[in-house]
Amino acid sequence: MEGFALQLALKCDPDKPALLYRLGKGLRAHFERYGNIHALQLSVTRLDLSNKLTPLSDAEKPSRLAELGISLRTRFNHQGQIDDLELALALHRLAVYLMPEGVDNPTLLREFGKTLRTRFQRLGALDDLEHSIILHQQAIELTPDGNSDRPRLGELEDLERAISAEELTLELTPEGHPDKPVRLAILAVSLWSRYKCHGELEDLERAISAEELALELTPKGHPDKPDRLANLAVSLRERYNRHGELDDLGRAISAQECALDLTPQGHPDKAARLEGLAISLVDRFRRYGEFGDLERAITLHQHSVKLTPKGHPDKLDRLASLAVSLGERYRCHGELEDLECAINVQEVALELTPEAHSDKPVQLGNLAVLLGNRYRRHGKLEDLELTINIEELSLELTPEGHRDKPNRLANIAVSLGDRYKRRGELQDLERAITTGQLAVNLTSQGGPEEPERLTNLGVFLLDRYRQCGRLEDLEHSISLHGQAVQFTPDGHLDKVTRLYNLGISSTDLFEKKQTKLHFDAAIDYLMQAATQSLGDPYHRLNSAQKCVSLLSAYTEFSSADSLLLAHSRIIQVFPEIVWLGHSVDRRFKELGKLKSLVNDAASAFIRARSRYQAIEWMETGRSLVWSQITSLRTPLDEKLEQMHPGLASDLRKVLSKLTRPGNTSHSSFQHPIRWTGTSQPLHSEGTMSHTVTLEATANRHRQLVIQYDRLLNEIRSHSGFEHFMRPPGIQSLLPSIEGLDGPVVFINVHASSCDALALFPHGAVRHIPLPSLTDHRACTLRCTWIRCLQSSDRSVRAVGTYDCRVVRGGTSMLGLVLGRLWTWIVHPILEALGSMNSIPSNRLPHITWCPTGPLTQLPLHAAGIYDLSQTDRPHVFDFVVSSYTPSLTALLRCRNNSRTPSAQPNLLIIAQPATPGLSPLPGTHDECARIQELLPASSFLKHEQATIADTLSVMGQYPWLHLACHGFQDKSNPTQSAFALYDGRLTLSALMETVAENSELAFLSACETAVGDEKIPEESAHLAAGMLAVGFKGVIATMWSIGDADAPIVVEAYYKKLLELRSSGDKAAGYTGAAYALHEAVKVLREHVGEQNFVKWAPFVHFGV
Repeated sequence: MEGFALQLALKCDPDKPALLYRLGKGLRAHFERYGNIHALQLSVTRLDLSNKLTPLSDAEKPSRLAELGISLRTRFNHQGQIDDLELALALHRLAVYLMPEGVDNPTLLREFGKTLRTRFQRLGALDDLEHSIILHQQAIELTPDGNSDRPRLGELEDLERAISAEELTLELTPEGHPDKPVRLAILAVSLWSRYKCHGELEDLERAISAEELALELTPKGHPDKPDRLANLAVSLRERYNRHGELDDLGRAISAQECALDLTPQGHPDKAARLEGLAISLVDRFRRYGEFGDLERAITLHQHSVKLTPKGHPDKLDRLASLAVSLGERYRCHGELEDLECAINVQEVALELTPEAHSDKPVQLGNLAVLLGNRYRRHGKLEDLELTINIEELSLELTPEGHRDKPNRLANIAVSLGDRYKRRGELQDLERAITTGQLAVNLTSQGGPEEPERLTNLGVFLLDRYRQCGRLEDLEHSISLHGQAVQFTPDGHLDKVTRLYNLGISSTDLFEKKQTKLHFDAAIDYLMQAATQSLGDPYHRLNSAQKCVSLLSAYTEFSSADSLLLAHSRIIQVFPEIVWLGHSVDRRFKELGKLKSLVNDAASAFIRARSRYQAIEWMETGRSLVWSQITSLRTPLDEKLEQMHPGLASDLRKVLSKLTRPGNTSHSSFQHPIRWTGTSQPLHSEGTMSHTVTLEATANRHRQLVIQYDRLLNEIRSHSGFEHFMRPPGIQSLLPSIEGLDGPVVFINVHASSCDALALFPHGAVRHIPLPSLTDHRACTLRCTWIRCLQSSDRSVRAVGTYDCRVVRGGTSMLGLVLGRLWTWIVHPILEALGSMNSIPSNRLPHITWCPTGPLTQLPLHAAGIYDLSQTDRPHVFDFVVSSYTPSLTALLRCRNNSRTPSAQPNLLIIAQPATPGLSPLPGTHDECARIQELLPASSFLKHEQATIADTLSVMGQYPWLHLACHGFQDKSNPTQSAFALYDGRLTLSALMETVAENSELAFLSACETAVGDEKIPEESAHLAAGMLAVGFKGVIATMWSIGDADAPIVVEAYYKKLLELRSSGDKAAGYTGAAYALHEAVKVLREHVGEQNFVKWAPFVHFGV
């Protein structure tokens, strides 16, 4: 339609070039107001046609050439095509050349200067900047004073004259004049430019005042409103960076939110607005540590980069900002993918930065920071050397007096300090101190950067003290760290790091001058660091550990209460290190780093005779991942529904998304399976498909957890909900403990002492020392046991030739291990419990074991004397029935969730006698036949019937489940542990969505379904614990591979006894009877295979109730 109207007008209008010229200018104005890129394209087309129709001799030719140049420059600013910019410059040059002599046209000069300045910003050529300044100077001289079109200068001393002219123009503008906001905005831009050149705070303050007034005078709905909001936000954020006032940052974010809301999709300024808000959100994250700000900032940065076309002059800045945000997230969460992605993005930004560009030092410095982080992660010296080289180049390119000079100096000082620690060369440390001191000297006092630079210098001085022994270095270090702490506001993300450094330096002073005063100062700083609510959790952990070390080493200065408090701080930080927002395998890796800290704390509390607290901390620090998983499935409190229905609804939505299949990132490793004749890997199409969407899945999961944490914090801020969804304390568990049918025995293995704590149903706790057991002996027993199992022939399930050689007395090496377990551990415990005084005639007492450390992989339930040369050969199974639990909380949850069971519940049997791609399991046919004879109403899914989909569709209908198939244990991510069905793996994560509330018992007739990971023994990283976590109340599992011919014998005896117990009601309330049924079934197998054949009858264990 527009084209038709234009053709009609051109036919009727005798001055076609003039009409095209006016139309082109109008189309550009339309674009600048509404952001319609099509209008800008038409503007270029119409102005180009106007010029083609206008001869060189025409007096209007220069103006028309200049307008086309302006439209091309505008298109370059929004699309980044360098050809547009070069053509615009050629047109401006020609326009100025064609100006008649004696005719002054400052507008042509000004626009030519603007285009040259644009090319300088893109390519960094100083000639363009100098030429631009000259043209602006000429334009100013040709413009009468008071003229509102009087141009301003862009740089250096010429800017002064521009500001003077703009101030005069503003003075001559009466109140209420429609041009008042425009002139205020123009003055603000000039003041901002001068501030950027000289860094004078007065210019920044005046710019903010002008911007605030211009915004106030701009009516709602005005097209310039978004620009003025965005400009004010930039100035406020800059003032925040200078003074650290949080009100400025909050106002900047509010203004940017408004500007972004007022900027429609497709508008050319959309990307800039997204970037501006993202930068401010990163600043707020650095202050408050709110993960939601950082995640949103990264999303906005990614969107901004996506909207910025290739070749656009702002592309490199937006890429660099994204790299900074990703680096920030790496620093926060430690995900290596973030760091590598940040480095890649920053390298692209650097490649896009022309040589001699003013931003070159900035881009170099950003890359160096990221490479330095990678060095600290991997320790590769080449990364550190490259970091130092880049930082030196960045420093060299930064002119004297530049405001970024202190930052560049500070960065290179840190890297030199890293190289000193790596190589030990004192010259690096001396350079680090000299450079760090210069950075401090050049840093404005009271600025937000000052505490960090004081901290760095303090670290270097402490290093020199340790190297050279100069006491003045240590005292200076403490003074600097003290100032850094003093200048860091409470609640700041880096407060913990600065307190920790102060505590470390104070510790060195105490060790030099051992006085109570110095000791208390060091402990006070470290405990302050350990109790900070924000900041790196590992720094808080390290602070608490240092406290424990000091308090333990210098008992003459410490107290038992202080030591226990320090241990408590260690355990309390575990949930932040093993953060729910990490992938499951990452959480297990983090737990591996924590090693024996739970045992350390428990041992300290036991020594202090604080037994309940010892159990409570053992609970807090063990089975963390399973506890996280089960907490997400816990029904919401009815009280929350009644008092805060909105929060309850929001929490329910987040929980629903968090427990959805595929939410967390998964591992995809091959693992050992139930062994038979061969060991071929299971192949399932789609198993590896997670890798394609791994990053998106991880990001989605992390963002959901951030929402979840925010909601929990909000709920806990309300009266009566302070402990909402927190791990229960031991006192709150006492009513549930009363329902147990026997003691729960916790065994703590520690270098200082090994102890058992027996928790009785009536709430009493008995301490049982185990003086014959040591940490070294426990580890030796585990290694010996595992080595004997591994030396056995595990290639054929049905045969299984184990190491049964008699090594001493009348038993094998395995028998000797079981004997040691009896002598050192089980016998003292049973004796203390009174379980050996007399054997009851009706039913043996029940004991639930909760071991720690190396004992988690040893069969306590089979401990006994098996030496045939001895006449008295007691065994644990002669006196008690044994069960296991990953934690007290898991056991109580199983019991509390138990419902009144029927005598013969429905049973679903999943059997895979010949899984495709895996070795056959012929014994499963016999298993199924024996079960069917006992439970004829059972349902079967055998071989090709047992597909993943069909199994999941019916599982929720059956309270009992029997799995006779291959099993896969994924130690790095237990939720991906699985059972091999006909068409693939049935994972625990899939079971989490399927298991019904009435699920009761599971029999895992597969190999190694209760084998944990020695690196994280407290986590019970195995299928049995996983089945409890997904909802089963009792699970029969195996600690090592079972024989194909043995499984049917155990299965038949187990179900026969279980049905007998259920029919007679001879079981405790809330219990399934599975422990007693398995006890009888193992007795039957033991009599069948012989007592000395331990590996055949001893692998079967019961977990839960």
